[in-house]
Amino acid sequence: MSQLIDFISDLVYGSVISPNHRNWVASHGSPATNTAWSDQHITTLLPQMESWLSSGNQPPLLVWDGTVISPWPGASGVTTLALPTSLDGSFTGITTDAQLSRAFHQRLVDLGLGNAVSGACTEFRSAEKAIFSYRSDI
Repeated sequence: MSQLIDFISDLVYGSVISPNHRNWVASHGSPATNTAWSDQHITTLLPQMESWLSSGNQPPLLVWDGTVISPWPGASGVTTLALPTSLDGSFTGITTDAQLSRAFHQRLVDLGLGNAVSGACTEFRSAEKAIFSYRSDI
């Protein structure tokens, strides 16, 4: 576990990628008009994570269906949040990569991205580290 934490710390604060994720978030914020958000997370960070897992003979990343908000029931007992139609497979209203990027980003916001007070997923409270959820479905 400490190796994973070290690797993620290197992605967020170190020099594994340039600029590191912290600096990228600071300079880009919440891109609402382009594909920078999805490019950073899918094109830059995901391959680094997959490569690191492979180098340690770890299993590949699990596909997340976007609905599971907690691996355990909270006080409300709710563990899922229905997908919006923009991400449910019909992609209603999605006609460009930029719209898809905004829909992905908004999904994380809906789950509590960057919200220090509330949010369905407590690990999403840090905008810099949210994408590296520490929970496992294994």
